[in-house]
Amino acid sequence: MYNSFAYNIIKIGVIFNFFINDAVDAHVTTNYTNGLSSYSSTFMRPNGNTNNYYFHAIVVRTFSTGSYNFTSNSTFDIYGSFHRYPVDITNPSQSIITYDYYNGGALHFQINLDLQSNQIYVLIVSTYSPNVTGLFTIIVEGPSNVELIHNDYFVLETTTTTTIRPMITSDYLGFLSSDNLQFNRPMSNSDNHYYQAIEITVTVSGTYIFMSSSTFNIYGYFYENSFDPYYPNLNLIASNNDNTQFRINITLQFQRKYILVITSFGYNITGAFLIKAIGPTPLLFTPINQIKSE
Repeated sequence: MYNSFAYNIIKIGVIFNFFINDAVDAHVTTNYTNGLSSYSSTFMRPNGNTNNYYFHAIVVRTFSTGSYNFTSNSTFDIYGSFHRYPVDITNPSQSIITYDYYNGGALHFQINLDLQSNQIYVLIVSTYSPNVTGLFTIIVEGPSNVELIHNDYFVLETTTTTTIRPMITSDYLGFLSSDNLQFNRPMSNSDNHYYQAIEITVTVSGTYIFMSSSTFNIYGYFYENSFDPYYPNLNLIASNNDNTQFRINITLQFQRKYILVITSFGYNITGAFLIKAIGPTPLLFTPINQIKSE
């Protein structure tokens, strides 16, 4: 005897089972794009032979336990290593879980991992060869979205270990004009360099990175306690001009007075500039008057 009720139950069960299997097999994709540049930090990557590999550290947090696939797409021969948190950048192999540089096809990595919910991991993107820069995208597929924290965290080196800490950016926009005073900057033989002195107020001791972006070939000088344009080498603690822009990595102490002097590589040069400071806390930039008197 034909039992239509049982048949309908079976049919509904097959349909229901289809949706369950479809849900189980579903994957969520998360994309992350960034780049390595000459401003990136360097280290000796796992299995490397020099300290000149640029790297970018990404904090990875998952919300569901399961299998995740990390694949790269880049303009260069990329190297990816997956680590337990925290990471000692002076000895990254100590915390490494796995690494890859070829399983994703030519120049790309592919890393498959079983990750635990609400655990923090670190993916370090680097290069197969040293001194290489370029853009990259990380594609993550898994049972849930993945939190990939960039620009908010970076790797800081200490004497004992290196951990990932919050990174805060402070900006200062300025302009060198013919109204600014001039001086003879260090390592120059001309008195005709316009300059702008900026007092830096630090509320938390730590390591800070100062980077410039300007319309001219810029020079940065860092002073402690005071700056005297007639004695520009006095109290000078750091300076840089790297291929038309500067980058200064410096440890600053709370309640110390620091002055950043912005000037040009050539003389009688004017133009706009942007200073970006990255570190554990916001910084206060206070320009010191160097305008010519009437």
